[in-house]
Amino acid sequence: MNQTNSPFQTFIQRLHDYRNARNWTNLSSSDLAKSIVIEAAELLEPYQWENFKPKAINKSEIAGEAADIFIYLLQFCMENDIDLIQAANQKLDKVESKYPADKVKGNQEEYYSRKQNHRLQNN
Repeated sequence: MNQTNSPFQTFIQRLHDYRNARNWTNLSSSDLAKSIVIEAAELLEPYQWENFKPKAINKSEIAGEAADIFIYLLQFCMENDIDLIQAANQKLDKVESKYPADKVKGNQEEYYSRKQNHRLQNN
């Protein structure tokens, strides 16, 4: 993750230091991937049944869950030598090409058609 002198890189270093100080550097990729999914499920919990029983969402609570997901995702990327910013930029390039704004904006049918065609071509 090559974001030298950025707040992102500063946080990555802090996360490295945090893990090293606790000797938590041997977490498996599968355990980290499971943790990402578990935390993502916890992010959904405040929204469960909102159609039946609307309630105010506690922003601090969901921010904490989002942070958990972010931290586990960064740890996963660190363990697998993935430059998350580079991977995200490459993914955005790919989906921008796959779903050009001038074709899919306001056109749900076109979006789903392109999505279905992509899946058929890749199976």
